[in-house]
Amino acid sequence: MSHEIDQEIIESYLRSLASSEFVNGLQKNVGNKIDLYLPDNLLKIIEVFREFGEYELSLKCSERLVNIAPESPSGFQRLIQDYLNLDRLIDASNVASLAVKQFPDDPGILMLTCNIFRATAQPQEAIQYSSHLLSKHPDLPAGYYCSAQCLVDLGRISEAKKLIKTLVASIDTPLSNILARDFYREIGMRQRAKKISSQIAQSSPSIETNIQFAIDLLVLGRTQRFFRFIKKKNLINDETDIKFFHDLLSREFAMNLASPLDNSWRSLSVKYKVFEHFKDTTFNKYPFEMRQDSSHLPWICVIHVGKCAGESIVRSLKCMLPELKKRIVEYHVFDSNILINQLLSFAQYEPNIDIIFCTRDPLERWVSSFNWDFYTYKLRKHYYCPRYILNLFDKYDSSKKLARGIYNCEEEAFTLAKAKHLSFGHMAMGQSWYLPMTLMESIKPSQFHLIRTNSIKQDLSSCFKKLSNKYGILAGKSWNIDIPILKNGKSFYVNYSMSVASDLSSHESDAVFDFLSEDVKVHQILVDRFAGH
Repeated sequence: MSHEIDQEIIESYLRSLASSEFVNGLQKNVGNKIDLYLPDNLLKIIEVFREFGEYELSLKCSERLVNIAPESPSGFQRLIQDYLNLDRLIDASNVASLAVKQFPDDPGILMLTCNIFRATAQPQEAIQYSSHLLSKHPDLPAGYYCSAQCLVDLGRISEAKKLIKTLVASIDTPLSNILARDFYREIGMRQRAKKISSQIAQSSPSIETNIQFAIDLLVLGRTQRFFRFIKKKNLINDETDIKFFHDLLSREFAMNLASPLDNSWRSLSVKYKVFEHFKDTTFNKYPFEMRQDSSHLPWICVIHVGKCAGESIVRSLKCMLPELKKRIVEYHVFDSNILINQLLSFAQYEPNIDIIFCTRDPLERWVSSFNWDFYTYKLRKHYYCPRYILNLFDKYDSSKKLARGIYNCEEEAFTLAKAKHLSFGHMAMGQSWYLPMTLMESIKPSQFHLIRTNSIKQDLSSCFKKLSNKYGILAGKSWNIDIPILKNGKSFYVNYSMSVASDLSSHESDAVFDFLSEDVKVHQILVDRFAGH
């Protein structure tokens, strides 16, 4: 590293440390005399940078750690993790290949290698490493959890459950119970997860363990017990917190947002682990914050219409444009439609703002949305969902049944198809929810990019070329487009048979198309105006 990079690291580290309650690092009074060639110092600095999400700086320290201590797996572990944090999967994979040869039995290296294969949808390769991890470290709880996840990816649910039972029975530690709880949450056994959360909270009472139990109660719809519990344990500090939960549980509040969710609401959603989306400062960013920026660097705003590969697009952008990672903004569910309206109102006067809109055939998107909503909220119970929605899913447990209900003009079918509740409601939050016809004239072609799911690589390539021609910082950049496959097939929809658009009869398809008429209009206008440009 150059002297300039050393200074950047030291200054950034001291600045982060000074503003943090994080004390497990070097002393705050060390001044600028930090030896960056001592592995222990680098390990502590990496820890602080990661706490603040400074992964690029953490990466520089990890690279140095590998260079000065190549005989230790610690540097390789942190280098791989930094690449993963930056969504640089190819780089992570390359380092992991070297590391696993040098440290074939190291548990951290094995686990990270396994995670890379899982992230790249290669479950067979992943389970080889997880099995080796388990055989070499039978007393390591994380090995059981890692192997169980791999088995789930392969659809071998029963084997995964047995493995987790073995973990809890044979290794009696708090971590074992936490991993078991997380596993049951992931596969949709929330009742079992709640039982374990209760045991953890009783054996190791703390704010964290009590909150985890409370959230299980909330997600399971035990709202009265939830309120009794958080009051009994003094988990609610003031009236603002109480209002947050009342807002969360209010059908009217969630269905009729008239203004953006404020910072207090967002912070409480993270504090209580209800919606951790807002940990990311680039998620549903307030447009005025971009307007206050004077750097003139580009802001790239992705309008992530649900089930249009928006997450993959955002990850690709952040991977390929690491220098702009904090300026790649995602607008998705919650209050994003309100924020997009605000964004478009002034973006036409801010030439450094570019907007990427993700779209897909409306019928295919709607069927995929049903799969997501049903699986995530009804089966997996990943987030809180109002009881009336879950009850409607009892009647309409497939997109075909819901389409048939719409065709028959059943009131309950329309209620479910139109339902929205903060993060829930991909079916109702289509193209026209994010970008209604009234905003069409606000779009400036020079700032707008359309990416269609069925031609994602081609459209993303065109988008990159357009951005490169517009911004000098990107000029001459070599685009090696790597689009991660996320939430696709058996690797995500565990033990669930997804429906597809072709399952619908012509009458059912026509009925849904009529129901989606505004989405169809917006999608077609955007395709006609911007596809291939």
